Order: sequence, then C-alpha cells, then structure tokens
Amino acid sequence: MSKLWGSLQALIPILNDARLAHITLHPRLGCEQYKKPADVEEFAAFAAECKHTLIYNGDILTLQDIEQIEARFPTLDGIMIGRGLLANPALGIEYKQRKVLTDKELCERVQAMHDAMYQAMSPRLQGNTQLLSKMVPYWEYLMPKMEKRYRKAILKANSADKFMQAVNCALANY
Repeated sequence: MSKLWGSLQALIPILNDARLAHITLHPRLGCEQYKKPADVEEFAAFAAECKHTLIYNGDILTLQDIEQIEARFPTLDGIMIGRGLLANPALGIEYKQRKVLTDKELCERVQAMHDAMYQAMSPRLQGNTQLLSKMVPYWEYLMPKMEKRYRKAILKANSADKFMQAVNCALANY
C-alpha cells in the first residue's frame, strides 16, 4: 500500500459523508512534485469507493492523455488540465475538435494568444522589467518541443524588442 492510498483510505469515509458537489483528485502526493507520474491505479481504487462524482487531475498533457482517462473512467464528471494547457494553450481546441493541431496551426494559435496578451499588458505595465516579468514565464512550459536555443533566447531577453524578436524567431522555426 502506498502513502497516497493510505491517506485516501482514511479520507474516503469522511468525504463520502460530506455534502459535496464533486471531488477533484490529483493522484500524487505533494512531496512527490513532478518526480513521479500521477498514479492512475490509485485514482481507480479511490473512484471505486467514492460516492461523489469525480474529476480527474494529473499529468494531462495531450489529447491522447485526455482520451485515455475518458476511456478508462467513463463516469467522470470532468478532467482538469493544468501544465498541459501551459505547454499547449490549444489543447482545449484539440479536445473539442478531437484532433491534434499541426505544428503550423499550433504556432498560429500560440502567436495569436501571445500577441493578445502582450498588447493587453503593455500599456498597463511600467517598463521592460514589469512587462518581461509577466510575459517570459509563459515560455517556461509553452511548446515543450521547442529547441532549447530558441527558448533560452526568450528567457534571457532583457528588453521588449529582444523578447519579441526571440519569440518571433522561435515560432518561425518551430
């Protein structure tokens, strides 16, 4: 029995007695951070004993991940997506269309999202430092297949002009 399942077993009677609309479960301990994958088997064990509707959360990075969880747990009330949307902000579109976007389509979507965010933030923030402190972190996760040299140029940009040049170069070469 794992630490996670031991913790969940102790909580199940309490949760089952509580008046809850649903439960969202991420089957990984906080102390594990991202070192271990979410444990789908432990989620299944919890789901078998839980009386509430469930939402799955954990390691949903692609359309295929969503489809696998849906197939395995057809009675879920939903699936929560976190890092997957940071890496691919078009993941919701892929799910709705039930097809993975091409690299070109993904670049177009990311460019549109990025440009809209940049234009919305630029007049509200004072100077390069504030603007870059808000925009650069998106590129920590965004488009994980991007070549390191392009990501590095974005993350090291020290002016808005250099940042935009790096972003445009990265998207043009994706």
